[in-house]
Amino acid sequence: MVGGSPRTLLVAAAVAVLVITLASGAFDHLGDRVMNGAGEKVTAAIRADAFANLQRLPMTYHDGARPATPG
Repeated sequence: MVGGSPRTLLVAAAVAVLVITLASGAFDHLGDRVMNGAGEKVTAAIRADAFANLQRLPMTYHDGARPATPG
């Protein structure tokens, strides 16, 4: 491409910009999906741990506990 016509260089630059933009968008999308998936897994693990903890509490705890009020 070195020493090519200005039109050829312009077309090559435009194609390069498009390819870089598409690659950037694809990697951004994939990164978002990975992070969202990781967040969902962490949230599910926290919920499972909280539920397991509640299941281990004695019934006397549940009988005496008052419901939470918004606040």
